[in-house]
Order: sequence, then structure tokens, then C-alpha cells
Amino acid sequence: MIVSRYLTRQVLGTLAIVTLVLLLVAIGGRFIGYLADAAAGRFPARVLLWLLVYRLPEFLQLVLPFAFLVSVLLAFGRMGADRESTVLQASGMSDAARLRITLVIALWVAVPVAILALVVTPESRRALDALVREEQVLSPFELLVPGRFQRLYDRRRVAHVDSISQDRTELGGVFVAEQGPSGDVIVVARRAIQYVDDDTGSRYLMLERGRRYEGRPGSGAYRITVFDRLGQRVDRPSIASRGRSVEGQSMGDLLRSKGADARAELDWRAGLVLMVFFGGGVGVFLARVKPDQERFRGLISGVSIFVAYFLLLGLAREGVADGEWPRLSLWWVHVAFVTPWLALAWQRHVAGAPG
Repeated sequence: MIVSRYLTRQVLGTLAIVTLVLLLVAIGGRFIGYLADAAAGRFPARVLLWLLVYRLPEFLQLVLPFAFLVSVLLAFGRMGADRESTVLQASGMSDAARLRITLVIALWVAVPVAILALVVTPESRRALDALVREEQVLSPFELLVPGRFQRLYDRRRVAHVDSISQDRTELGGVFVAEQGPSGDVIVVARRAIQYVDDDTGSRYLMLERGRRYEGRPGSGAYRITVFDRLGQRVDRPSIASRGRSVEGQSMGDLLRSKGADARAELDWRAGLVLMVFFGGGVGVFLARVKPDQERFRGLISGVSIFVAYFLLLGLAREGVADGEWPRLSLWWVHVAFVTPWLALAWQRHVAGAPG
């Protein structure tokens, strides 16, 4: 029991550090992407923190299996290089016993991964989808960045403003270009004010002191309208037309669904739990380091195997979701990677063959 607690502390302590580092890297990379989206006007800056919060369970469920493999490799590799493994073996701690302890630790890690994959992450993804839909139905002019040409959500309009008031209702130096079936329409105005009609609830943009150019490029026949005030209705996309992503569906919804994407999502969530045990088992074998050898000897091999495992699972997930791969493709990937590990475990620890 003393040795078991010692090994558990070594692995879990390393796991906490590795998970924190990998999580910070993942969040940092995603935050940079969200900052770029906010700079491009796709999202307002005020929702960036919530976007990261809602993505955190998804990041964590992906980081934990990989972090567990790395922690096993680092903890057992250090023990082998420092002769601790030799002392443990002399005390009666066999490789089979070390493998059993590692799989028990893997069970402790697999439980939170299962909770995240089956319950927490779908709930967070639904909240994320709702937030994105809510922000995408804002007036397109509320997402503009002064001094930058930006395409609006319909992709047919390009807008540019020189300045925006703090409450984002007043625009200065407005330029809007739109492509239509009868030609291009360009509107230039010194100022514009956004307001909502109390009777209809529709949103309008009141342009002041500007010009409207309408015609087809190259034809030379443009119609120019000079105006003091020109009101334009700002259309908003319908929320009802946007479906919910399969990642945000509950387990009950996925089980009732007969779509290929739902089946792929089910297999993917179950695979995340299996990856924890796979990482622990592979880590035990690759962490076999003789005294005075490099303690990180098996790290590159273990990471390479796990990355290949993860990428093939992702590829199979996409193939099943698109209907291009057989239904059990994800499980065949599990079999292809887990079977050699089980055979090696039988050879070394059950059959007693030399390793």
C-alpha cells in the first residue's frame, strides 16, 4: 500500500502540472484566434471571456488523456533513471503490479473525462452555440471596427466607418458598398444613427448628408442621389434557421438520432474515455528506463503513438459523420492501437516472457 500510494502521488502530481501547462497552451492559442475574430468584427470584445469559459470543458476532456500519458512517462521514466524502479523491483514490485496500479489511476482520470464528455461539454457547447447565435443576429454595424473595411454577415456588403460612438449607435464617415442583381450600390454619408422603430421593432440606419451611387461598373450609366437624410432598414438573420451543432446534443438526443453525425459523436465521446487507459498502458511500457539512461527516452515515442491514435480517431469521426466511412470505423481504430498493447502485456506480464 505504501508503494502504491507513492506511485499514485508521483503520477497524479505530474498529471496536475502537465494538465495545467497544456491547458494554458490550448487556451492561449484559442484566445489569440478569438482576438483575431474580434478584430475582424466577427464577435464583440465583450464576449471573448465567455467564449473561452464555454470551451474550457472541451479543452480539458482532450487534454487529460494526453496529459496522463505524458505524466506516466515522466514519472516512471524519472524513477527508472534514478534507480527507484530497481529498488521497487527488489522489494517485490513487479511490472504487472505497476501496470495494475497505473490502470487504477487511469480509472480515476477516466471518470472526470467521462463526466466532461457525456454531460458537461454538451451543456457548455449548447450555451456556446446560443451565445454565438445571439451575437450573430446583432445589427451588422454593431460589430464594425473603425478604420477597417469589413464584410457583413450576408457577404454581399462591405462597410467602413471612420468612428463609432461609445454606445455604438452613432457612426461617423460611413461607406457601404453592396452587390445587387441590377448593379452595385454605394452609399457615402457623413454620419449615421441606428435606432429601433417602437411600433414594428425593426432596426433602421438613418444616414445623414451623403450620396448614393447606383449602377454597373464599366457601363458609365450611374444614377447619383444626393440626400440630407436616408433611412435604411437593417435586416437581421433568423435565429430559427440556425440548427444546433451535434456536439451540443445530449446523450439521449444522440441515442435517439439515426444520423451518421450523431453516431460518430457517440463513438467519439466513448473513445475519449478509452484513450485514458490506452495512454496509461502505453506509458508503462515506454517508460522502462535502465539506471543512468535518459529519463525522457520514451517520451517522443509515446507522444508520437498517441498523436497518431488521436488523429486517426478524428479522421474516422469525420468520415463516419460524412457517411463516407463504415459505422464502426472509430472502433476499428481503437482495436488497431489497443490490440498490440494487450498482446505485449500478455507476453511480458502474464506469460512471463522476457521483455
